[in-house]
Amino acid sequence: MQLAGIGNRNYSVKPLIGETFENLLTIMNLKTSLLKGLKLCGCLNKT
Repeated sequence: MQLAGIGNRNYSVKPLIGETFENLLTIMNLKTSLLKGLKLCGCLNKT
């Protein structure tokens, strides 16, 4: 029973870490996409 409890704790912690990493990646992707969009807008405005 104790081993099962420890296993459950590890499984509950790992997904949280994975979610935070995924959130960070999505935020980074959004930032890069926004920067690309701004650059495209700047290029269009220049022409």
